Amino acid sequence: LKNLIDTISKERSDNNFILIGHSMGGLAIRSYLQYFYKGEQNINEVITIGTPHKGVNYPIPSWFGAGSSAKNLEANSEDMEKLNSTNLEVYKKIPFISIISTGYDKSILSGDLIKGANDDGVVSAFSQKPPFSAKIIQINDGIYHTNETSNLKIINLVKKYASDYNSIHSSWNLIGGNVEQFNLKPLNIVWSYDNGWKYFTMNDEINLSYPLIENLNGGFWALTDSDRDFVFIEDNESNVTLQKGWNLVKGPFNVSDLNCGDYSLEVVWKYENGEWFASPQFETYPNFETVEKHEGAWVLCD
Repeated sequence: LKNLIDTISKERSDNNFILIGHSMGGLAIRSYLQYFYKGEQNINEVITIGTPHKGVNYPIPSWFGAGSSAKNLEANSEDMEKLNSTNLEVYKKIPFISIISTGYDKSILSGDLIKGANDDGVVSAFSQKPPFSAKIIQINDGIYHTNETSNLKIINLVKKYASDYNSIHSSWNLIGGNVEQFNLKPLNIVWSYDNGWKYFTMNDEINLSYPLIENLNGGFWALTDSDRDFVFIEDNESNVTLQKGWNLVKGPFNVSDLNCGDYSLEVVWKYENGEWFASPQFETYPNFETVEKHEGAWVLCD
């Protein structure tokens, strides 16, 4: 996996990756991140599906062979203990989603190794939850382990969480969208405004006397130290409720469609690639008429 990522980033100018792994594929991703990843590429998001993050709580059958790598999946194996204690700090900078599948109520393998509905027939719900902070999505549809990658519900979830992104540049960006807090991890600091400022950062040294952002559904300022893709959870159509004073909102919308209610629309500002734009025309600033998807804008009603 390391060699593949290194080769792709060397041959292409795009240095952004989303890593998705099913079962042991999720452990391969974690091994790469914890043992080899030095930050050379932008790992924008990780999604695991039915992955035994904490190993399996039953002995691997002998017919796999005494030297089989499958033995390393046992929860008390040296490899699993090492994986769950080494460099877990890396996930403070990488948004991580674990799709947990449960509800499979049959026994498999030797007939009695797994019983009950709190698993997918192979991996328990307990093991599918990573030993570090991550977004958990639980599906209780009784999907058998090997069918998870072909299940339409899971496929659509992966599409939702991995297919919508926007390229942002090093330094400050004024962007907009519906973003959950866990997905802000790669950014140095984020500011939003709604009747006052709120902020989010994963830097433990920054402790400000402002409320913390939990979820974003509007425009926001984001500071990053590298050009990167930023993944959005979803992007519903804007439903802009404007109030007196400054509003920080997200696109898409046409400036002509904005309604300040009992107040007058004074000016709209947006910021892109280090340059301010104004509507209506203001002094020497470039004019604009639309705020696009994933753009944010300042709107003054007065």
